Amino acid sequence: ALNVAGVLRMDGWLTADGSPGQVYDQQGGGAGGSVWLTAGTLAGSGGITARGGAGGVTGGGGGGGGGRIALYFTQHNFAGTMSAVGGLGYQNAGAGTIYTKSSSESSGHVRVDNGGASGEWTPLTTPEAFELIIANQAKVRALGPLTNSALLIQTNGVLAGASGASNLTLVVLGNLGIDAGGKLDVNGLGYGTGTGPGAGLVGGGGWGSGGGHGGVGGYSNDQGYNPAPGGGGYDSIMVPSQWGSGGGSPSGGNGGGAAVLNVAGSLRVDGTLAADGSAPGNPQHGAGAGGSLWINAATLTGGGLISVLGGQRRCDPRRWWRWRRTHRAVFHAEHFFRNYQCRRRAGLSKRRRGHALHQVCR
Repeated sequence: ALNVAGVLRMDGWLTADGSPGQVYDQQGGGAGGSVWLTAGTLAGSGGITARGGAGGVTGGGGGGGGGRIALYFTQHNFAGTMSAVGGLGYQNAGAGTIYTKSSSESSGHVRVDNGGASGEWTPLTTPEAFELIIANQAKVRALGPLTNSALLIQTNGVLAGASGASNLTLVVLGNLGIDAGGKLDVNGLGYGTGTGPGAGLVGGGGWGSGGGHGGVGGYSNDQGYNPAPGGGGYDSIMVPSQWGSGGGSPSGGNGGGAAVLNVAGSLRVDGTLAADGSAPGNPQHGAGAGGSLWINAATLTGGGLISVLGGQRRCDPRRWWRWRRTHRAVFHAEHFFRNYQCRRRAGLSKRRRGHALHQVCR
């Protein structure tokens, strides 16, 4: 920690970077460390970093995770670089966090930025309602409900729920924006293979049917054996909150998860907001059903995609199976958004559509 009552002028570099892996081995890079600064005035044009170290140059070592930077100040005149990116490696690492807060603010600002390298996830909670920006290939997993003063997912940024966790719940006290190429999704985070209220089943020949949710899943085609019916429908049309069910057979697709968004200001979707089901691991097994999106916003706008699609079927030239998947989405907002989908994808059997409802609140 560094505490400066007056001016902290940083024209050089303050670093807490992890070390790279060894040259001759497939060793992993070290994680970035911590930088905690408090200053009356923060100035200069240098650099403050807590970057992860690169994996071994032979290509087998993983990168080290980005570290943590926290800056507290009365006046901010710093024009230099701040970075907590994950290290490059056989598997690139996840970004760290950069927190900034003025003495005049009740809550701060967090930036998660991986410098353009897609890598591992950054787990996140919100101990205060800070503004959150996810940028440059950073991928954030919410470890619980998030409350933010504002939220922006920039191009190639991702915000998702934690695998196996309960519904992703977001409360945004201001505006939430998803730029083109950005994603907020709980795809494949619903019920697993053969589980859920509308779980897909296994037919006499081992082929699986599709999971159900907003509509009935597609039956399997067992080439002369007894076909398995698709999973049944469930959940509320007006208040959807449940996961999509998994497809039938041992490697059926997972259902989509569930997300609840409460946005006091504008929800702008120019990227993707999705709770899609996943494809099966085997083309003879059933796909997962789409999940749930329950959206409450003062204004809903943008030209991106809101979707709760069922899992994409896995191609097989023999076409031995059929599946169906279903989904629900509800929007409550002043409505200027035109591109949402809760429909079937192309497949082999007849399908019933899921449900989407939008209501204008004035």
